[in-house]
Amino acid sequence: MTLTTILIVEPDKRITAMLQEQLVKEELTVMTAASGREGLFLFKKHSIQLVVAEAHIGEEADFAFIQAVKAISDVPILVLSSLSHDAHRIHGFEIGVADYVVKPFSPREVVLRIQRLLTYFYQPSPFKKVGDVYVFSFLSLDLNNRQVSIDQKKVNLTPREFQLLRYFVEHADQVISRQELLQGVWGYAFLGEERTVDVHIRKLRHKLNEYSSVAAVAIQTEWKRGYRFNSEPRVEP
Repeated sequence: MTLTTILIVEPDKRITAMLQEQLVKEELTVMTAASGREGLFLFKKHSIQLVVAEAHIGEEADFAFIQAVKAISDVPILVLSSLSHDAHRIHGFEIGVADYVVKPFSPREVVLRIQRLLTYFYQPSPFKKVGDVYVFSFLSLDLNNRQVSIDQKKVNLTPREFQLLRYFVEHADQVISRQELLQGVWGYAFLGEERTVDVHIRKLRHKLNEYSSVAAVAIQTEWKRGYRFNSEPRVEP
């Protein structure tokens, strides 16, 4: 059995202990470091599947440790930061971090984000990505040309519908809340606006159904939780 090892690089011992306790409960192996230098040493010495790191460690420049890791590995990195402004978060994504969490945070939320990243990066998937094209058995989505095809026919979607389908495809087989969809697709997440998501998904399903009933049922409603894009949908006989 292959062990999944998480490396936490965080100077705050309280935060480290809190996360380590939660991750061990999920049967994950955890290694910890209080500095970028120690973290890089452990990373090079051991097989690490995911890194959780404070953006600013001690006297080091922001993202210094993270950039050092990205220079030698494509391992997913979840950033912890006390800074919430957009420029800092965007810079993190630009250098290749997989997720960004602002302090203070719920330990459970971080664990769920870690599990999602592990699933995305390591779980075998029934679909493939060739360059900028996601290819499923029933649908393909070309990010570069902003085109969706079913049975070699181009599906005419509005820009918003394309962005919505793209978000689903990039998070295939994951339950996504309406609030997350609002934030990821519309760029905001105000309470009371969830109806907007439902309306657009209904229209998207209708358009997909004109080309394939399988593609239409791929977007599944998860009761009281949100939606999920099933990478292997089936139509009931």
